[in-house]
Formats: sequence, structure tokens, C-alpha cells
Amino acid sequence: MDRRDGMNEQPQMTAEYRLDSVARLRIVRELHELIAALDRRVPHVERVGEVAIAQAASVLRDEAVKRIDEIEREASSKPLFVG
Repeated sequence: MDRRDGMNEQPQMTAEYRLDSVARLRIVRELHELIAALDRRVPHVERVGEVAIAQAASVLRDEAVKRIDEIEREASSKPLFVG
């Protein structure tokens, strides 16, 4: 293998890893924002359909928490690229 070929691959792999990291951070941040918004919401059970909305919000919050955990587990299992 030509040494230059290997050198050309390193920046690409590093750029991919950085993009992947940036995307993960953005998604986790947005999921935290969603959770915070759901936590701020005050159910008004006297309104028609509010109980169903509150239940759906609770399920959505749980799914967001699970997705954050999955993303963080995936990130911790990926080896860091050392060039």
C-alpha cells in the first residue's frame, strides 16, 4: 500500500467521526429540550382529551430518555480514531 493512500484516508475518517459526534450531540440536545418542554407542560384534566394527551406525552418522554441512553451507549462503544 502506498503510504500516501493511508495518509489520505485519515482526514476522511476523522471528519466522519467528528460529523457523527456533532450529529449525536445535536440529537441528544434536542431530545433534552423535548423532555424539558414535556416536563413544563401542566395537564388540564378538566379539558376533553387531556388525559390521553398527558399519557401520550408521558410515553414520548420515556421514549426520548431511552433514545438518549441508546445514543450515549453507542457513542461509548465506538472506538476513537487515533491518527
